[in-house]
Formats: sequence, structure tokens, C-alpha cells
Amino acid sequence: MSERIPDVLVVTALIDGAYPSVNTMFAGNQRGGGKTPEYRALRAAVMEAAKAEIQRTGWVRQSGPCRVWVTRYVPDSRRRDASNLGKCELDALEKVGVYDNDELCNPVTQHIVSPDIPPDRVVIVVQRAGVAQTVEHLPRKQKRAGSTPASSRCPKCKTALHDARDGAKRVLACLGCGYTMMREG
Repeated sequence: MSERIPDVLVVTALIDGAYPSVNTMFAGNQRGGGKTPEYRALRAAVMEAAKAEIQRTGWVRQSGPCRVWVTRYVPDSRRRDASNLGKCELDALEKVGVYDNDELCNPVTQHIVSPDIPPDRVVIVVQRAGVAQTVEHLPRKQKRAGSTPASSRCPKCKTALHDARDGAKRVLACLGCGYTMMREG
């Protein structure tokens, strides 16, 4: 009997320093210029985290469509533009073999969440297309403590869990600390 290929991959990377949005990822802020140190640092962090998750889960490179959710957790409530997320992260995932080309990622959904809990981090959820249930995402603003049932909160950091399907199993993934668990049905 062959092993099942996972339908969902959850990658969590810490952001050390400034976040390289699409507006600031190139030196001199010009497209085609060299990548900034912040871009290179985030790309390396995402690649390292993705490699570890690929090895842990047995994820197989996707040559067909997939859905991607990019959620950036920030430690304060300053305004940020969610449409500037994702370019660096998608490039990094392509480089380590999550998918053949980031053009396969459709749709890509970006969120910025301010839970006021350090550290600054980015969580990327990749799901093979054709999976029966899509990942349910958190609202832009998290609800007050106690408004989400305890069963749908992470046992480690108490953040609300993302819910997805991996075949007949249910995958609950914490976007706060990266904790994942599987449940039947």
C-alpha cells in the first residue's frame, strides 16, 4: 500500500527585521534592481521552513493548480496593505519545490492579522486544487478571547485554528505557532 500524499502544506516563517513588500523588495525601489537584504532574509526563512515541512509531511511538488493563503501576523495595529504580500513567499516556495511555478497558485489570498502577540511572522497554507473542502480563513480582525470555542483554538498558544481536509482526515493548523493536528472525519 502506498503512502498518501498530503493535500495541505502549512509553512510558518519568522520575519526578522523589516518586511519586504512588493514596494520595497528591490534595491533602490526599482523593479529589476538587486534584491534587498530584507527580501533575501525572508526568502531564506520561508525556504528553510518549507524544506522542513516538506520533509516532515512528505509533500510532493505540485504540477497542477493549487490554492494559497498568505497570512502575515504583525505585533501592532499599524495599517498595512495586504495586496503587497506574497511575492517573496511564493518565489521561495517555488524554489524549494512546493510547486512547479507560482503561476499555478490561483487564487492567492492575502491577510494581515494583528493579534498583538509577537513575533512578526508569515504563515503560508498551500492546498492542492480539487480537495473537497477549502481552508477556512480567520477574519481580518480576530474575535475577542472566548468567542471561538476552545476546541478550535491551538492548545499551545490559544490562537484560532485553520481548518482543512487531507483526504478523509481533518487538518487543524495554528497560524500562530505552526502547530498542526489531524482528526478523523
